[in-house]
Amino acid sequence: MATEFTTYFNCGSRLTWTYPGAGRSGEEKRVFNDGTRQSIIYNPTQNPVSMEYDGLFDALAGVSQPPVVADAPTKGEHTDFNWLTYVPGKTTVQQLQQANVLTGPMSGCLLIVWKPDAMNGQSLCHVGTNYDDPASTRTVKQDFDRVITSESTGFKPDAAWELKEISTPMIKLSTGPNAGQVSFKIFGLVTTAGKFYSIIMFQMLAQGQNIWCAGGIKEVPPMTFQDLKQKLAT
Repeated sequence: MATEFTTYFNCGSRLTWTYPGAGRSGEEKRVFNDGTRQSIIYNPTQNPVSMEYDGLFDALAGVSQPPVVADAPTKGEHTDFNWLTYVPGKTTVQQLQQANVLTGPMSGCLLIVWKPDAMNGQSLCHVGTNYDDPASTRTVKQDFDRVITSESTGFKPDAAWELKEISTPMIKLSTGPNAGQVSFKIFGLVTTAGKFYSIIMFQMLAQGQNIWCAGGIKEVPPMTFQDLKQKLAT
């Protein structure tokens, strides 16, 4: 039986993963273009992404962060999942099929599960805000606000964590023996069971671009349609 995907992100897990990074505009697909609704949906195609569990970082022993379950993968075990690219100023979309979908980095963007008439089945949407460009942030939110449907749900992954929940493990990882430069990112996850999660990941830059330490994972309750509308309007 395959290990539950969420257990890869228990606090302290050492993971080998090639982070796909953010995308760029240029492969847009206009889902709506009727003269009044100019929502541009960037529709990236990504092959399944693989991640390997490689044990635990001792530096985070005793750090209390929320795991989903106590079980852990076996060292050397791989897992595959789908990756949804973040593109500043665009809403990226991927159909939710029989795979877990991870996306990020998250620094204020909404993740919305959406079922438009123009597509079959539910899709995960990453509304790509960019706070270095307030005009594009306003536009991408307004565009999606015009097409969101009443059965939509979603969440804001970065809102799940307090500053100390990020700073405490980051300090431990960046000091002491074999330490070095560390950066962090927050990711959003929608599982095959339709649950929403927020994940902290620390990139262990001194050990290589592909070495990561999970800082914890939290299940996040879905926002209502009204809450989503309010967030898109602000």
